[in-house]
Amino acid sequence: MLHYGSKAKYTKPTTTNYIMQITTSFPYTDSKTGVRYNRLIVKQDPKPDVLSDANMLIPSQVLNNICESGIVISVSAGSKLKPGDAIVYAKVNRNEKEQYDAVLIDNEEYDVLYENEVWSVNEKPWNRLFVTPLSDINVGDSGVIAPTTAKGIPQEGVIHLAPEGSPFKSGDIIQYRKQEQSIFATVNLDGVNYDVLWETDVFTVNGKCAPARMIVKIDMRSQYLKRQVSDEGVALSPLFQFMKRNLQWGKLCEIGEEAQSHYPELAVGDIVILHHIIESQDYRLLKVKQAKISRMVTAEYRMINSFDPNSREVFGVIKGTIDDDGKLKYGKIIPFGKNIFLKWKFSLVERPERMSSTVLDYDFSIAECTDFDELHSTIEKKRQEGINRYKLKYSAHVMQLEKLNPALEETQDTIKYFQSSIEQMKGDVARVTSYIQKNHLVQCHIAFPPTIPATIALPYKELYPIELFGEKYLIANNDYIFFTISKDIATMQQVFTPFRERVLIKSIEKEIDETTIIGPSSTEKPQKAKVIKIGEKVDLCQEGSIVLHRKNVGYPVELDGVEYLVINQNDLLGEVIED
Repeated sequence: MLHYGSKAKYTKPTTTNYIMQITTSFPYTDSKTGVRYNRLIVKQDPKPDVLSDANMLIPSQVLNNICESGIVISVSAGSKLKPGDAIVYAKVNRNEKEQYDAVLIDNEEYDVLYENEVWSVNEKPWNRLFVTPLSDINVGDSGVIAPTTAKGIPQEGVIHLAPEGSPFKSGDIIQYRKQEQSIFATVNLDGVNYDVLWETDVFTVNGKCAPARMIVKIDMRSQYLKRQVSDEGVALSPLFQFMKRNLQWGKLCEIGEEAQSHYPELAVGDIVILHHIIESQDYRLLKVKQAKISRMVTAEYRMINSFDPNSREVFGVIKGTIDDDGKLKYGKIIPFGKNIFLKWKFSLVERPERMSSTVLDYDFSIAECTDFDELHSTIEKKRQEGINRYKLKYSAHVMQLEKLNPALEETQDTIKYFQSSIEQMKGDVARVTSYIQKNHLVQCHIAFPPTIPATIALPYKELYPIELFGEKYLIANNDYIFFTISKDIATMQQVFTPFRERVLIKSIEKEIDETTIIGPSSTEKPQKAKVIKIGEKVDLCQEGSIVLHRKNVGYPVELDGVEYLVINQNDLLGEVIED
């Protein structure tokens, strides 16, 4: 009998006929990507740890006690492993306070793990490379010599053992992240220490780019210039410098086979638009190029991960050139994957009326912001204003309270007033601050690709600001879009398209009967509306339905002069069936 659990307290198995009790375990399917991951059911191996004849990894030889051995008793359909295989796998933490996956078979508990947690199968490598680290100096193609202890320069090593079918083989010279990063294990076999790596930990192999990597050359002079002064030579504000730091581009020098399959549009020599994290993470630095006289670093060669085209490390490509002065010359911008380039200016979708506040005494002006810089500056200014005013008024009330004698009857009303005022301020500040710091929904016009003549709305914190060819843009990801508004060429009417779980509704100006209020604790009547359009993941209503929804939710939009509301389907309370 098989039972699944996730908080099981470990009990060492003692049964010996486990292989006949279960034949197949279930894989895990990622609901977002649809990718299936094979799972195994494993009995911890009670055998003592000994060094194998194949000189393969044995748990007792592993530093930091990070893996253990076991026997496979069940595999998912399609797995390359089979029941009875002897495996070494990542150690399971069975502390009572920890959670781990387990199954119960005839009152005995067994480990449930994914195939990628397995290190070796029947004394042969599986999912892992066993590498002999080298301590020699690193000589780059440009002749720059840097010791392996230099910051950012990767570790070099020789592959000792590799799994069957791996693109790597014994004897390959590879570059990988340094051991000081503490991201992989170290084992000792016959007195020799080996680094244990994933194949994806490898940056280069035999002097060439690893299959799932790209290498780009970043011109340090152009990076410095674009962050210090404008095209007119005027020093930039700190905020604008911060914005421009988000932009990173580089010339593609090498691309691995797997990376090329993810980005078929790319070719060596292209200028790729990259996430700024490429520059900030030291481990990505493979080598540098220095000026002959000054020895200043003029270019950096950095590694790009290319395992997943939706990871947002690579936003797109520029089919252009960089001139001798390090400036990017105009070219064609091609977004990749789900990325969309938007125009810099935008408008807020929500436009609240003047907010009444006892602490923040001003006209709320976030809705008047028209670009990314202004929005950031306004939010920070309003937030700081609120903090300062609250502190001053709160301190004054506390001082007044301290002067009053609570034993005197004539002071009781005054004490209650100040206490009530303090509580009101706390709620007031919480309400206004929550609105200031919320992820405001903004509406932008699409710049690239030009084949999508539409306006999109999405949370502003999901926008990635950049500057290209003297123009500022915002990069958006399709996953965060709330809706789009385009125009029908034939009728010239605006076309609204809600995304995912969003619903476009039109309010019905009609009183709702008291009996339609849902729930005995309702304090406000729900609103009645007609469903105009629904997103692809909406399953609670249909277009044309009459529904009830919570009050004060959603975002107002105007289409051809008519007011509508965009809400999440979770804000729907029910459907009205009219006679």
